[in-house]
Amino acid sequence: MSASLTGPCILVSGEPLVVDPKHSSAAPYAAIGGLELPVRLVLTATSLTVQESVAIWDPTVAASLADQFDRSGLPLVRELSLCRDHRGSFGFSVRGGSECGLPVLVSKVQLRSSSESASGSRSGAGAGGGKSRLPALFVGDALLRIDQTCVDRATHEEAVARLRNAGQQVTLLVRHYRQAARILLSYHRRPSTATTATGDQVPLTSQLLNSQQKQKSQSSWANLMTVPLLYARLRCYAVGTDRPRPADCLEVVALSGHSTGCLRFLTKHQHTTCGTNISSSSINSGFQLAAVWRSAIINNIRRLSEIKSIEFNAYSSNEGASLAVHYANWFSLTLHENPLRSRLWQDVFLAMRGEDLLLFELPPVLATDWRSYSLKEKLYKCVIRVLPQQELLDKRSNAFFLHVGGGGEAFYMSASSSDEVQQLERCWFNATSAALNARARRGAPVMFKVTCQGVYGTLTFDLNRGVEFKSDPRSRRTAANSAQSTAQQQTNWVHSFSSLRRTSDDRDQTLYLHFSASSAEAPAVVRVIQAPDLQLMLIVLHAFLSSKLAAVDPLFHRHLAGAHNP
Repeated sequence: MSASLTGPCILVSGEPLVVDPKHSSAAPYAAIGGLELPVRLVLTATSLTVQESVAIWDPTVAASLADQFDRSGLPLVRELSLCRDHRGSFGFSVRGGSECGLPVLVSKVQLRSSSESASGSRSGAGAGGGKSRLPALFVGDALLRIDQTCVDRATHEEAVARLRNAGQQVTLLVRHYRQAARILLSYHRRPSTATTATGDQVPLTSQLLNSQQKQKSQSSWANLMTVPLLYARLRCYAVGTDRPRPADCLEVVALSGHSTGCLRFLTKHQHTTCGTNISSSSINSGFQLAAVWRSAIINNIRRLSEIKSIEFNAYSSNEGASLAVHYANWFSLTLHENPLRSRLWQDVFLAMRGEDLLLFELPPVLATDWRSYSLKEKLYKCVIRVLPQQELLDKRSNAFFLHVGGGGEAFYMSASSSDEVQQLERCWFNATSAALNARARRGAPVMFKVTCQGVYGTLTFDLNRGVEFKSDPRSRRTAANSAQSTAQQQTNWVHSFSSLRRTSDDRDQTLYLHFSASSAEAPAVVRVIQAPDLQLMLIVLHAFLSSKLAAVDPLFHRHLAGAHNP
């Protein structure tokens, strides 16, 4: 059962939702080969189907026209000659032209008897006899040359004039376009033999296609493509660039890379000849319908992703591993420091599982796919820095830096909406807190080899104990005696996270930790730390402080994630 979508898009009881051009004030159009083809969308819990309108013909006639060119075995580009029939017609009709942004296309071809047939293609087309024969010309052929005149960029009237002024025989150079043939055939109400003396018709335009669609007495909807929504993504920018798509456009890309193409939501009177002005009132309805469908599709994608995460979590629990999936979603990534110059973007899949942050080229579908990551790092060794509008490096909005580890590696990424950025931050804070709490329960603190005020030792971060420094009795150590020397270390000082008042650093290797003294009258205690990997230490310290604050204020993560949005 399906319903026409004219209001909010809500999936109820698993029934599909439909936007039908016949029953909606604004309808989607698919851009195919320069044409905007009216389509119908059907959204279910697991897939999005794009349907095209197909006229109901006599089955025998439809069978004779469908895939004729594929069965002919002819090359795409070929030269052929045609003779006029007893009515003075070459037996075909044309549409399109440069004024419509299209080549001049053959839209109808008469089935002609052998007595009045063309002399045929020089590749061998049209050979044979009998009552009817395979035509030398096919619907979807584009005229490249008429006799010795190139018409690949001619207007409709120029091409028709050339055909009208040709002699009893004309030589054509044509190229076949299969997709154009499908579109042109779909708009035939019924194959007709009525043509003008030269077989010409009015130019093919969006307005004409729309008017012919309304004149159809009978039509049905056929599936053009179906996109599974599991791990699908919406593409808001032109592929690989920072050029945003219009707000009334929508494109859904499946896990396999299969795409719906660019779907544009227009009101019916918007779907007119190229260059027509569009009123603001008509724009609003197309924008609103696109927003409704975008929201519904995103909700279904999230729901399927959550179900898949639950399956992975159940599997890891059965295996005895604590590898819960906290978050999984698509983002765009550029590895170039100056996207304004390169603008090369690619889609990556980001996931948080257990204590790890992972990047994939393709999402994990099976449990074994989690080993196919392209990058893996501990959550508490990563930090997300959302950029305000004035700091964006190119035209992509909702951008952020993902700093990974202490090597200074930073990924410039962008999300499709501000809601996705906020959700990413909240999930990162929650997942990091869960990871650090799990380490605290296992008695596994995070340690760094440092020098504190001239004394070599280990600086330890632990949620339960706080910040602790243990000196090493030997100033020089090797990997062989690392475990033995760690056991011999003595605690020099311990401070709780709550006593840490502020930090400062020289952006090189020195970190200053300012702790409050045990008594209010005593001055603050300053610990000077020399760390070879200062950047990583600051990232880890930030993660511990966020986790401690979240334990005191459960709304801390929500406030922090929303602080970037006015």
